[in-house]
Amino acid sequence: MALRGDLASVDLAQVFQMLALNKKVGLLSIQSAKLWKVLYFDQRGVTVYHNEHALSERVLAASVRAGELAGEAASEVREHAAQIGQPLAHSLLAGGYLDESELAYRGRTELEEEIYDLFFCREARFEFHEGATFLEAREGVVDPRFFFNCDSVIMEAARRIDEWAYITERIPSTAQVLVSVADLEDDGSYGVDAGAIFDLLDGRRSVARIVELTGLTAFQVCKTLGMFLDARLIAPVAADDLLKFGNQCLDEGRLPDAINLYERAIEAGIGLPESHGLAARAYQAAEKYEQATFHLESEAELRVAEHDFEGAARCLVEARNLVPTNLAARERLVELCVAADGVRMPGFDPLEEGKELAELLGELGDMGRVRAVLERLLTFAPHDPDLKKALVNVHIRAGDQKRVIQLYEAIAEDLVALNKPIEAISYLQKILLLDRSRSDVSERVRRLYEVDERARNRARLLGALAALFLVLAAVGEGYYY
Repeated sequence: MALRGDLASVDLAQVFQMLALNKKVGLLSIQSAKLWKVLYFDQRGVTVYHNEHALSERVLAASVRAGELAGEAASEVREHAAQIGQPLAHSLLAGGYLDESELAYRGRTELEEEIYDLFFCREARFEFHEGATFLEAREGVVDPRFFFNCDSVIMEAARRIDEWAYITERIPSTAQVLVSVADLEDDGSYGVDAGAIFDLLDGRRSVARIVELTGLTAFQVCKTLGMFLDARLIAPVAADDLLKFGNQCLDEGRLPDAINLYERAIEAGIGLPESHGLAARAYQAAEKYEQATFHLESEAELRVAEHDFEGAARCLVEARNLVPTNLAARERLVELCVAADGVRMPGFDPLEEGKELAELLGELGDMGRVRAVLERLLTFAPHDPDLKKALVNVHIRAGDQKRVIQLYEAIAEDLVALNKPIEAISYLQKILLLDRSRSDVSERVRRLYEVDERARNRARLLGALAALFLVLAAVGEGYYY
């Protein structure tokens, strides 16, 4: 059965129903830029094709969150498992931390939440591999203890999706940053994971970061946070505090938190354009240079809008140095520096930068941008012969005969000014090859030949006079002796 598609157009519940009704057996792969999950279907229902070690780690983390296991004990379990070369589950059982039923319950709960979380995924593609029990590119197992009824899964997922609409009114984005404003009296009404979630609400971590640190699903975390908000135990961080908290996180090395706080400030329009620079610093520290250059370019554009062209150029130079392959930033830098009132940066030659940029763009085959860069450079250095010759090649490829002729004339004028009439004639003759009706060019070629001939005659006369002078000088010197 060839079944594949996009979850943006086909609901996952429909895929479940189709497989269940047709009693299909095989693996359903769900893949996006951020996740790759595989489910196994047969007559028993559905389960997750999972990595045993990763599941044991999640069970261990869940036991710590629930207070069943201390952090020190979790470290001991990991060390013991590494020493004897056994799975974490074996160490949990051997140490008496969990029994078989508790371990199975925890594992079942974790996999069930993983399945429900997939129903919120829209930007992913799916493909069903009929009859398959494993995927070569994806390590995993199918555990017979962890099968779930497809109809029950679909109904619970539908209920959660309805509940999610209510939750997102309170938590509109996982980038939101919340802080505790009252003490939590944990009587169990907020769920078993409430304490672990509440402890992370320091006004620096985003909801997405809390999801990452707890290992819980976004639904579980956001539902709990929604209850906290309703109980007025937490509140969003004030917009004016975002940059201050971001700076603190940057100083402490909490780079993911600093980045999120800076980007929240940027979304709120706080501290612009400097907040873009702060975000760029955080991304550089995290060695995420592409994102850093994005913020540097954004800061540059805001500075241009404020007529701070020098500050914009500094941002673009930094972006260029971070990622030399960012041709858009380099192109914008050249544009700023070669304008009529352009910026002059110490140690930066816009002409050489522009020529190198044009060469790189040419290798990519983007001749439109090559032409724009070279034309811009020509206004900055109107008598540079290399620029004009490069432009000739570009316009010949573009079929712009009129501009080619203009450039040939300009090159000829430059050569005449440099007292090189014969070289100028070669370019004028190229014009005649393109347009034989240019009688003015023919006349100019004739005049240049005449000028060259007169120059040659003068040179010959001067040479003869110089020779005569030498002869007379020799005769005079001989007579003297």
